This record gives sequence, C-alpha cells and structure tokens, in this order.
Amino acid sequence: MSFSSLEERPNMANNLWRQSSMRSATSSIITSSSGGEDSFQSLETLSTDLTLPYNQSIDQLSILQDGSAHYYQLIDDLAIIDDLYQSFQPDEIEEDIYERQVADVARNVAQKKHDVDQIYQLESQFVQDLTVFHQVYLVHLQRWIHEPSNADLFNKNTCHRAVLTNLFDHILKLLSVHQHFLNSCKERLNMWGPTQFISDIFGSLYEKISVYEPYLELIPNVVVSLDTLYSKSSSFLKFLESCAAKTDRQVKDIIYYIKRPIQRLSMYVSTLSHIISVTEPSHPDYKALIRIRDKFNSQDKQWRALIKDRLAHIRALEAARSMIGSPVSVSVTRRLYITGLLTKVDLSDAQSMSDTRTYLLYSDYFIYGQKIKPTIGKKSQPQKLQYKGVINLRNAELKPLSEQVVAKISESKKTSVLTAAFKRNKQTEPQPIVYVYGFQLKIDQALSDNAAGTILPGTVISNGVVTPHISTSKQQFIFRTSTEAEQNAWMSMLKKAISNVSVK
Repeated sequence: MSFSSLEERPNMANNLWRQSSMRSATSSIITSSSGGEDSFQSLETLSTDLTLPYNQSIDQLSILQDGSAHYYQLIDDLAIIDDLYQSFQPDEIEEDIYERQVADVARNVAQKKHDVDQIYQLESQFVQDLTVFHQVYLVHLQRWIHEPSNADLFNKNTCHRAVLTNLFDHILKLLSVHQHFLNSCKERLNMWGPTQFISDIFGSLYEKISVYEPYLELIPNVVVSLDTLYSKSSSFLKFLESCAAKTDRQVKDIIYYIKRPIQRLSMYVSTLSHIISVTEPSHPDYKALIRIRDKFNSQDKQWRALIKDRLAHIRALEAARSMIGSPVSVSVTRRLYITGLLTKVDLSDAQSMSDTRTYLLYSDYFIYGQKIKPTIGKKSQPQKLQYKGVINLRNAELKPLSEQVVAKISESKKTSVLTAAFKRNKQTEPQPIVYVYGFQLKIDQALSDNAAGTILPGTVISNGVVTPHISTSKQQFIFRTSTEAEQNAWMSMLKKAISNVSVK
C-alpha cells in the first residue's frame, strides 16, 4: 500500500504501525545525512498547540507537501528501503537527485531504528533497577519495619514507618508505567519499518508521567527517615546487607535506587529531540513527535528546580554516610550544593598543590576532609573521608582571584645560575601559557575556626536578642580549581550559601 493512498483512506492512518515491514531494518549504526540538533543542546521552542488532546493530534496527522516532482514516488518507495543504503558502494556517485533523496531517507530510517533500540536498552536497564529496588530491598523492608524488635524505633516516630510504606507503593507505580513503555518499545522494534509510528507510545508515557509528582514530594521525608535509621538503629545496616546477600544479582546501595528515578526524568526530552532530527518532515509521525517532545520539555522545566533540590538533599545523606566525624547532620531543610577537590594556596609557596582536600559546600556549612586510605584487602569498599575542618561563611566576602595572586601563582620558579646560563645558550622557546582558576574568600577572623550557626566569642546576648560579633580583622583564603567551569560553579554556589547564613 502506498503512502499516497492514505489521503483517500484517512481512517487507516492510525493502524499503520500495525503493518509489518516488508524487510527487517538493519541494526547497524548509520549516520544521518540530514543533520539535526544535538541532544545535549538547548531545545529551540517550536510553535505547537499543546492544548490539543493527544488522540486528536494523532488523528489529524497529514502528509506534508514539499513541491518535488518525485515526492509521491519517494513516499511509495519508503516501504522497500530498509536495507537500501547498504546497496550503495562508498565510491559510487549519486548523480541523480532522486537517488540521493532515497539514500538520505534510508539512512534516517536506519538511524531512527538504532535510536529506538538504544531507548529500549536504557529503559530495560531502568526497569531492571526498579525491579531490584522493589524485590531486593522494599519487599523485605516492609516486613522489617513491622517486626516486634523494631517497635520502639518506630513507635517514637511513627511517620518513618508511613514514609517507607509510601515509598513501596510509589515504586510499584513507577515500575508499572515504565514496564508498559518498555513492552511498547519492544513491540515496535519487532515490526520495524520505514512507516513505523512511535509518537503514540511516548504520548502514553507522558499521560502517566504524573506518577512522579508524589514520589518527588516524598523524597525529603525518605531522606530524613533513612538517616534516622542509619544513626539510631544498629541493626538497619546489617538488615540492608542481608537483603543484598539474598540475591545473585549485582546490587547497589539503597540510596542509588532512590535517586535513580529522579535522574531518569529529564532524559526523554533529549531522546525525542534526537529522534526528530532523523525523522523525515514528510513522515506522518514527525509533527506528533515534536508535539510530544514539547510536552515533555514543558514538564521538565516545571520540575527542574524541584528535581535539583531533591538530588541535593540525597547528596547530603550520601555525604553523611561517607564522612567520619562530620558536624553536619541531615535535616529536612539542609542541602549539599557542591563537592570536589580544591587546593588551598599559601602565597609563600603559591605554586604548591600539596594542600588539596575534598570540600563540601552545604546550604549553611562549608567543610573539608581528607580521604582515608582503604584498608589492605578492602579496596572495593566505598571511599571514606575524615572530617578536618570548617570555614564559616557568615558575612564572608567572595571574589575572583586578583591579578596579583594569579601572577604569583603563574610566575616561574627561580633557577640556579648554572641552569640559567645553559638556557641562554639554547634557542629561546616560547613559555607555555599557565591558566589559573579559583577564588578568594575573606572571613571574619573570629569566625575562621567556628562552625556555622553557633554563638561566637564576643557575641552579646541581651533580653534574648543575639547581637553578632563584629570584627574588622579578616582572614583570607585562596583556593584553586582545575577548570574555569569548576571555578564558576563554586563561586555561584558559594554566593548562595553566604546569603543563606549571613546577617541580613
């Protein structure tokens, strides 16, 4: 059946995807010749009526007219070009415009099939992770929280039991939604052909995406509940280890599985953008794919700040588990903004990189620690940090590295007289450019060794009113980063943290 006959028989448009292709599409990776936007770049907003019901948008698909004399012949040939591109030899010259059109379409059909296959593989891994989370951890956790031996733990705060029960229910709903989407992807791949529709299965996923909202709302209580169990119950960690030991599967930490759905959400926008870039504008699926992509994009923008906040909260829980002796506890409001290696600069030896430590910037704390060397024979254990100190950010002054500091760090080390004479006899070579990135912090001297949020020396308390200590003495900290991107990220987050803890 030719595509041109669809104009006479519009009712068959919805059933096109049910027709098996005449030949199976190739599974090799073929680069699209039609270009398209990068999946990681910002998406250009397209003028699409998002108020149309999804079913209506599928029913009203129409074949675009491109004005080409070969247009209808080209559309008719779509049913037999699954393997056409492979018939062209690299040294062949496609002199005929029509042959080049057919070859381009063949490439795009193969690339689109490859993209959908990748989606299937990634979705399969995600469903597997949700299944492991449910079967290995949550099923046993439901039994554990009701054991008599744990009654005292949960009777003191009954909300923890309710939170973990809700977590069980939400993961089951997510698993059901993504299992259905996975099955739909597999069904389309099994009958793949150039006429294949996939916009409707993404549309079905979008209609159910609202199951994520209660899951995102639950995360802060999940984080606090898990932290309470880790810190108050000596048996909780042993229980989790026993869960992992009961299965032959490769099992990761429970926090990984809690974070996994949140990280998955934003992937569908970039995936759809790439599929659109290799879909011919004349294909009946093209406009529907754009419409669904824009709906996912709109939802992603709506949830972006919430997702970022939830991941920051989970990072705070991960940090609490990884740093020994940290004064920073997990709370409903505390977030971990950024963590990484920073080098503290001593201007007396400005080029030294010896004072490099791991720094953690919370919404109200700036602390640092040193990596603990793993015990011999236990290198597979997670890396731990030993807490070393805190830098109080209250009323701190933040600025980029000054020209003087950059010059000090960049200057060449002094050489001996003999080395200098030897170099003068050699042909002068251009010195490599040294790029220096980082920032400077000026801290009240009285705050330099004091944790955030505590009453400081010299603070006056009168009638219950706390008057902060005021000092003109400042201590300067100079930090180096490896890249400009790291510098900008640290400075952006430090400004936010300083604003949170400073006296208004």
